[in-house]
Amino acid sequence: MSIDQPTASQNLIVVAIDVGTTYSGYAFSFRNKPSEVTVVNWENHANNGFSYKAPSVLLLNQTYQFVAFGYEAEEQYSNIITKEQTDQYLFVKNFKTELVNDQVILCYQQILYDIVDVFLLFLLKETIFTGQGFLI
Repeated sequence: MSIDQPTASQNLIVVAIDVGTTYSGYAFSFRNKPSEVTVVNWENHANNGFSYKAPSVLLLNQTYQFVAFGYEAEEQYSNIITKEQTDQYLFVKNFKTELVNDQVILCYQQILYDIVDVFLLFLLKETIFTGQGFLI
């Protein structure tokens, strides 16, 4: 008796990302089940505790490593402010707007691209986790 293992092509995930100026969200489906779309719900304190979109904010540490995204980033940063530790973190808000700003100086623009990389990597990891561990 053999057990059918999913093939690599069946494990492929199609991801749709909406990076908004104020809120962002994403959805995904498996290639072999395109009509079964999973729209990710973000935990928050309003809207009965869930929302399809989260604030487009990132919390990074001093070396630009990811700490938190969305509602979690806002909550953690508010705690950081009360402890007056803001010099140890970078709270990034409205980064999409800055990406299309022609007046952004070159060194700052590279930091923005790095921030977007961190954001997209976070979404990729979330998709893999939410998608029950299937790799893209």
